[in-house]
Amino acid sequence: MGRGKIEIRKIENPTSRQVTFSKRRKGLLKKAHELSVLCDAQIGLVIFSERGKMKEFCSDPPSSMKDIIERYCKANNIGMEDVEQQICTDITRMRRKNDEIEARIKWYTGQDLMGVSMNDLTQLEEQLEISVNKVRSRKKLLLQQQFENLHRRLEQHQAAAAEFKVGEGHMNIEEIAPYYSCDNQRNLLQLSPQLQGFRLQPSNMQEYLSLQHQDF
Repeated sequence: MGRGKIEIRKIENPTSRQVTFSKRRKGLLKKAHELSVLCDAQIGLVIFSERGKMKEFCSDPPSSMKDIIERYCKANNIGMEDVEQQICTDITRMRRKNDEIEARIKWYTGQDLMGVSMNDLTQLEEQLEISVNKVRSRKKLLLQQQFENLHRRLEQHQAAAAEFKVGEGHMNIEEIAPYYSCDNQRNLLQLSPQLQGFRLQPSNMQEYLSLQHQDF
């Protein structure tokens, strides 16, 4: 089953646009090379990216980009001076656009705002608010997922603790915990009738003598 027809229009997302440009540029250069080899054609291809970076392709020697441009100029009655002037104009335009992009990047970080007009500041503020709302929405979603995971783990631990019983009376750990303190050591004797015959080791000499007196 073939792929559906893709609508040809500008890609708004910068990342997706750059990825598409890289993939299609490689495909275009490959097709140009295949055409030059299969048909012995003289091909010159020049590509400028959105940021002004140039990528060119020229068919195998003895052809060169200069030879192809001269042949093109002769075919269209264009002098080399006009071509050079056009190239300089394009380079100037690309540099100006590159400067604008760099300036906007600085605006997003709060730099060089002294010469920015009120209209540009308003647009910048709206774009930043949209970006902040997207970041907050993503952060809220991650926090909600973390909370749900912690709540689920807490329920699992509580269920495991409820099943864990201690002693003949199946007493919970929370019920036994008070008997482990130093002040309530004797209360351990109250846990089971079988422990009534045992006595705790005296903590000092006075208590030891008192116990000895009771034995006599």
